[in-house]
Amino acid sequence: MGVIASWPLRHHLPIRLYKYYCGSPVSILTVIMSLNLNYNLNTYLTVTLSSGSPFFSEPAQLAAVHPAIAHVGQVGQLQDVQVYSVPKFEWDDISKDVLQKLNDANGVGRVDVQKVEARSKRGSDEL
Repeated sequence: MGVIASWPLRHHLPIRLYKYYCGSPVSILTVIMSLNLNYNLNTYLTVTLSSGSPFFSEPAQLAAVHPAIAHVGQVGQLQDVQVYSVPKFEWDDISKDVLQKLNDANGVGRVDVQKVEARSKRGSDEL
């Protein structure tokens, strides 16, 4: 059984958000999983930056808004979507502060906490 990351439903997004990657639609979540993330040690956040953001050309600089944040990388070739991590052992105590500081940063369009869920097989009637 594999795992997938899911967008939180509180943001009123579908579980899988599709964008164009190399000319064809793919799940952003599939691309995120290819970054070789360790969900046992970290909580991961995806941050969507506006093209006018001062962090658009230097996304690692956004990690400076809070000392627990580390820049992981870009989601595939989507330059506006970046992945950041926070150590899991700190997350419960600092999550509100981290999310507030990221959301208040200039040019940040949205911040989503990534969660791991077990994949379920589709029945033949769902195809």
